[in-house]
Amino acid sequence: MDFKELKELAKKLGGIVVMNGSTPELVILSYESYKKLENPTVPAGHPAGGENTEEVEKLNQEILGLKEEIRQKEETELLGVTGTEVEEG
Repeated sequence: MDFKELKELAKKLGGIVVMNGSTPELVILSYESYKKLENPTVPAGHPAGGENTEEVEKLNQEILGLKEEIRQKEETELLGVTGTEVEEG
């Protein structure tokens, strides 16, 4: 598909989502659809609205802590260290 066809489809449909397998990678919008997004309204209570930024930051910190905990457990399992050493004798 060439660029002209993509432009026509975007105008006709309002937008196109380009996928890589099952993962969306790119969005192509008609200019009219884009203009509608220039001043989007954020629903009350939505994190992007700024009301819950402290809660979001707290959750992000918890997630980082859990990720580090998982990383350490995986590293321990990979190295075969169980926290107790066996004495050879």
